[in-house]
Amino acid sequence: MKGFNFSRYHENQNGKSRFEKMLDIFLQLLVYTNGDFNEALNWMNHLDKEYNLTDDEYGMGDFIEELKEKGYINEDPSNGGI
Repeated sequence: MKGFNFSRYHENQNGKSRFEKMLDIFLQLLVYTNGDFNEALNWMNHLDKEYNLTDDEYGMGDFIEELKEKGYINEDPSNGGI
């Protein structure tokens, strides 16, 4: 017998963490900004304000820290820039 099985929707159902979801968006923004990190991050902040990509548990600062931890970006020790 064929039928449907309905269940409650869970945000992480597709297996991606919040970091991975935001990284997908950020990588697309890097393409649109020709690799300009600061401009892509600025756009990311605008998208966050409009679409609430982050919340109290995981913010843009957490995303940037995770980018550093995972080796996607490096901080310049001489001037603190990225």
